[in-house]
Amino acid sequence: MIDRSPSIVLTTQIKNPRLRNVELNSKRDPSEITGTFSIDVTNTGVLSTTATRVTQASIELMKENSSLSVIELEKPIPIETIEPSETRTVDIEFSGSGSFVDNIVNDVCEENKVNTYILFTVSEVILAATYENTTELDVSVSECIIGSGVTIANISTADTIQTNQDSTFSVTGNNISEVDTIRWDMGDGTILEGQQVEHRYATSGDYTVRVDLLVDEESIDTETEDITVETFAL
Repeated sequence: MIDRSPSIVLTTQIKNPRLRNVELNSKRDPSEITGTFSIDVTNTGVLSTTATRVTQASIELMKENSSLSVIELEKPIPIETIEPSETRTVDIEFSGSGSFVDNIVNDVCEENKVNTYILFTVSEVILAATYENTTELDVSVSECIIGSGVTIANISTADTIQTNQDSTFSVTGNNISEVDTIRWDMGDGTILEGQQVEHRYATSGDYTVRVDLLVDEESIDTETEDITVETFAL
């Protein structure tokens, strides 16, 4: 593990890295994470800093033997003059996508922490201060939209679904308790809501049952199932 932090060169101290305003969406294809990387730069000297700028910023999110680069600075970022004993917070927007994001859903959305490699350099004229560390960063989450892995199950006690007989349908899946609404389209014009619903078909035939998981009235997952309704025989 690399640990060269905090770094002090002349009058500049770099410390307190964190991830803020993080949004993670594992329902997108590919899954995506965005947010703001923040770190504090403090002037510990007696003179004001001048021409100070961020000249290097490389940030990687890490999980076991894999990682995702979310920041690779392309050009310097100027920092305003920092007065003696003053702390200036540097904010850099970040984003990343891919299957790696699925691996850190629990870390980010439940634990509010994620292992991170940081390489960050502040320069002033020909002098520089570098913060380099691999550490577990605190994460301030703004929003998490998590794939639910939803599946439909017909748990009717009958082997077949028959007309004019109540049939029970239910949906199961990961994180299903976190959605606002579970909405069913039974394929015959009937709309129902709930994790488990009962429905009676009036006419035999083939139907496609659809269920949507909704957050703020926006569908985050959908599943369908084809069923056959037979005529009830006395």
